[in-house]
Amino acid sequence: NRNDAFEEAIVAKSTRLGNVSAQQIGKTAASTMPLRLPTLFVQELIYGFMLFASLQGRQGRCQVSWVGWIVAVSLLVAIVALSFFAFLPKLDCLLHAVLVRSIHQLFNFHHRSPRPPTLVHVTDGGLLDNTGVLQLLRRRRERILLVYGGNDPKEQFKYLKKLADSVAAEHIGSL
Repeated sequence: NRNDAFEEAIVAKSTRLGNVSAQQIGKTAASTMPLRLPTLFVQELIYGFMLFASLQGRQGRCQVSWVGWIVAVSLLVAIVALSFFAFLPKLDCLLHAVLVRSIHQLFNFHHRSPRPPTLVHVTDGGLLDNTGVLQLLRRRRERILLVYGGNDPKEQFKYLKKLADSVAAEHIGSL
């Protein structure tokens, strides 16, 4: 019976998170702050050069303004270019910049390294499979961790049944 197979495949029921204290949230924020500070500093430096260039341009100092814009754009290009080498320990902090993450998504870039990244981007799979597992199976990923936080009060696991049907239909595996 298919339902029995699903019940056997589910090792543990999903549990609700307990009350998360402000102290726990503070600890998490404090632990990521050292990773965000270098990129935040460079972003502010870029914005500073852009502001400087803009103000110099309004005052008629075009050559000084041009140099400010060149420095700002050069810093931005350098940060984005270096972010593709975030597998190096000192450059891992670049993954915490919002602009860098957006550009990585635009180029469909996936971090690969012997050690895990310090930041993981989590998303759902869209309309067909809201778990994201189907896309990872299509990419033939070795390890897939599914944490499902959807509304399933009767614990019928309809999402898992739908996923198993899609996987079987595409002949890319079995659940």
